[in-house]
Amino acid sequence: MDVISCEAVTKTFRKTQALQGLSFSIKEHTITGVIGLNGAGKTTLLKLLVGLTRPTSVRLTFSQKELMITYLFRRIRYLLMIK
Repeated sequence: MDVISCEAVTKTFRKTQALQGLSFSIKEHTITGVIGLNGAGKTTLLKLLVGLTRPTSVRLTFSQKELMITYLFRRIRYLLMIK
C-alpha cells in the first residue's frame, strides 16, 4: 500500500521552475531518501510535503486519502490521526 503518493508536483518561483511534473509514491514500511544535485528541488519537495510552502500544482494522497493543500497545522493534525 502507498502511504504517500504525489502526482505531477510543480512549483514555480516567479520565472524559475523548481519542480516540474514530479511523480512518486512511498510504500508502507519502507525507508526512502531524496538525493540529487544542488538546486535539484529536494528541499522544496520536503517543504511542500509538510505544508511550509504551497505547490503550483499537485495531486497529493496520504494513506489513500486525497488531500487538498492546507495550512501546516491541519496537515500535521491529519497525519497524527492516521494511526
